[in-house]
Amino acid sequence: MQELKRLAKRTRLLILESLFQAGSGHLAGSLSLSDILVTLYFGGILRYLPKNPWWERRDRLILSPGHTAPALYTVLALAGFFEISMLKSLRKLGSPLEGHPIARSLPGVEATTGSLGQGIGVACGIAKALLLKYPEVANFKNPKLKEIKSPRVFCIISDGELQEGSVWEAFMFSKTHQLNNILFILDKNDIQNSGYTSAISKMEPLEKKFMAFGLDCRFANGHNFESLFHAFENIRLPGIIIAKTTACKGIGFLENKYEWHAKPLTEEIFLKAKEELSKAIADD
Repeated sequence: MQELKRLAKRTRLLILESLFQAGSGHLAGSLSLSDILVTLYFGGILRYLPKNPWWERRDRLILSPGHTAPALYTVLALAGFFEISMLKSLRKLGSPLEGHPIARSLPGVEATTGSLGQGIGVACGIAKALLLKYPEVANFKNPKLKEIKSPRVFCIISDGELQEGSVWEAFMFSKTHQLNNILFILDKNDIQNSGYTSAISKMEPLEKKFMAFGLDCRFANGHNFESLFHAFENIRLPGIIIAKTTACKGIGFLENKYEWHAKPLTEEIFLKAKEELSKAIADD
């Protein structure tokens, strides 16, 4: 667990640095998602080969909130998909590290996302195609994650995009077509561009809604590795993990402030945030 914590702290610092150098981007969601991505890529959950990124039997990760791409790029770089130095080119003209991910522009980037509510449909389509290719999965009824030996689909979604009708259509599709190879992970940080998600749209009780749409539902603290592992261990597919997270996690004076959803970093804020994140790394 200590190594995962160390990686998560380094991930946050690299995200901060790349966004400052870019001069634009989405800090809050990228930081709230970091621990989840570190768990997936370094906690033995995802099956992948960095040196063979399009390995046929790999798991597929779809990042529906494409604006949090800095988190995905950083974790992919740390996992060895490409050089860490490339993170400095985020959002630069000609760089494959676009503000929102583009399918196969980089090793490990599976889908083009960014228009909220769309990535989940892409994920369901990929899951359906994999079921046709690996029909043995149909023999399972609501299997646990580890029981599926063929490729699985992990789709990260944001709480803000639950306001999109296409998301709920995709949930219905996953149950109707018995997608026993897909897991949704909700990054529930309660912020979006114009305010707090819970104030903009009353969506609770989410658990009852997800279960009504045929999904197994588990809760996790999105910043606690033990909690995340417990959820991944017990979830059944198709299912969804509601991960409670904190916007701008790791930078105390910015945490839980929706204004930092997409606000550019000033040099003063950057240096103060970098000092806090660097100290957290040094204290390990």
